[in-house]
Amino acid sequence: MRFERETAEKAVLELEEQIYKEAPVSQFKKAKAGDIKPGDFVRMKSGGATGTVESIDKTKAIVQMGQMRMTVKLRDLEHGREQLDVQKQKSISTDTLAHLASFENKLDIRGLTPDEALKRVEEFIDRALMTSANNLRIVHGRGTGVLRNTVKNKIREYREVKQVYHPASDEGGDGVTVVEF
Repeated sequence: MRFERETAEKAVLELEEQIYKEAPVSQFKKAKAGDIKPGDFVRMKSGGATGTVESIDKTKAIVQMGQMRMTVKLRDLEHGREQLDVQKQKSISTDTLAHLASFENKLDIRGLTPDEALKRVEEFIDRALMTSANNLRIVHGRGTGVLRNTVKNKIREYREVKQVYHPASDEGGDGVTVVEF
């Protein structure tokens, strides 16, 4: 059952990548240049989430991203290419709740390159935040510490993180990072 769930999860992630990341340029409006203003379509520099700026207050902006409204520092935003409104007869529906319910709080990134690990950790933490997970275990191994540092630097970008530590040596020690929200 776990194998089937992992296979289905990989298929969904590949479809999302095809839909959102490989969309032809013709499906997007041209990105604006210059300062960000209310009403502009923006993209977060880390993570790539997009939305519309509702208001700006000195160095922060309130951005509507789908159903969520977030306060983001202006330096973390850039103009995004807004997708054109295209209506098609076929539609794709996914069971988001089932996808979130299958969330496991452990991620093993041993053997990955730092770039691959960074992407996996980012997706993992984003999914954890959507499921309201309390704590996460990221297994990166001891090695030279490159993956441990990659994980540590990525975690610093999230303000929801309350505590980060390595467990006792019988639970992984320096080869595991525990994140608490």
